[in-house]
Amino acid sequence: MSTKKVTTRMVDMARPQRKDVFLWDSELAGFGVRVTPGGTKSYIFQYRLGGRGSASRRYTIGRHRSPWTVQTARTKSERLARQVTKGRDPVARRRERRRKEAELRFDAYVDAFTERYLKHRWKDWKRIRAMLDNYAIPVIGSTKLSDIKRADLAAIYRRLDNIPSVARAMHATLRKMFNWAMSQDDLKHSPAKGAEAPARPKPRTRYLSDVELACAWTKSFRLPGNYGALFRMMMLTGQRRGEAVGPDWSELSRPRKEWVLSAERTKNGYMHVVPLSQLTIALLDGAAGGTTWPSSGLVFPSTCGTPLSGFSKIKLLWDREIANALRSRGEGTAVAPWRLHDLRRTVATGMQARKVLREVVEAVLNHVSALRGTIVGVYQCYEYHEEKRAALGKWGRHITTVTAA
Repeated sequence: MSTKKVTTRMVDMARPQRKDVFLWDSELAGFGVRVTPGGTKSYIFQYRLGGRGSASRRYTIGRHRSPWTVQTARTKSERLARQVTKGRDPVARRRERRRKEAELRFDAYVDAFTERYLKHRWKDWKRIRAMLDNYAIPVIGSTKLSDIKRADLAAIYRRLDNIPSVARAMHATLRKMFNWAMSQDDLKHSPAKGAEAPARPKPRTRYLSDVELACAWTKSFRLPGNYGALFRMMMLTGQRRGEAVGPDWSELSRPRKEWVLSAERTKNGYMHVVPLSQLTIALLDGAAGGTTWPSSGLVFPSTCGTPLSGFSKIKLLWDREIANALRSRGEGTAVAPWRLHDLRRTVATGMQARKVLREVVEAVLNHVSALRGTIVGVYQCYEYHEEKRAALGKWGRHITTVTAA
């Protein structure tokens, strides 16, 4: 160990030994150079907090000539020495700064946004988090929040050109996340401010014809596991996939012939009662293995006992089966593109064709109409329970008719 004023020549001339070699400066206490056995030369600052009896700590400033010089490293050490005299710990402060910088990178900040905001504010936070994982993080990755540009957001939206509804949801989510980051003093300016929102998707009009509905119903029995039963439940009730995939037996009553969805389980936050038609009850009897239904547990579990997932692959399989059925009927060689959500439109359209009133159809689907948020909606609270039961019974009989043809 050498103790002289550290100079550029001294550092350049220092040779590595079998162990680390330290060259300590004679003028500035704690300032020095470490030479490793591999020849790496780094400027360091060593100090104690709390007096002579406390343990020493070592702060690595940086490597010699890349880009540190003796003078710049000495100046840095002087600043560090002033921090120590004020009772501040340079190593701890740098560790905290690096931790903060890591948290303020996009992929890590998504975690924070999920835990501290999404889970407490948005009921469908899992879907939103999956959207960020699948489409945003692969583009932005670990970029610092402050370095994200509008061009980065545009790159995400371009990946979603074929699914404009997701692009719109992504824009709204990122705008919310950056605004929240600003409210937490983690970001000064939102890159979403002034960014052009993706175009609104065109309203969908696709629904299954009676022939397609019959083929879809029949071929759903060929799907593995509980997927077919789940899809038939959707065809019979018109409920959303997210609501139909997760029912617990505790929500269902065979004596009352109804399915009660709590406000926490519905998209619009309103409790919803779905009357069960005879065909739906028969489906559920099959799922329960008899007419005595369990008191709890998933109605349509996967083979692992968890809610069903992986719908994209199953939908492709179902489409092939439906196409085969259409071909055998002489109705063409392929099924026109459609989505699982189009089953709701199929139910709504089919009910309207059977002269069911529009407000009853909306009640069956648990739609929030334009009136519900107005003074009319506040005072008109009729739930159409018996009308819903009649409508779903009529729809169930229609499915029986078309599938028997």
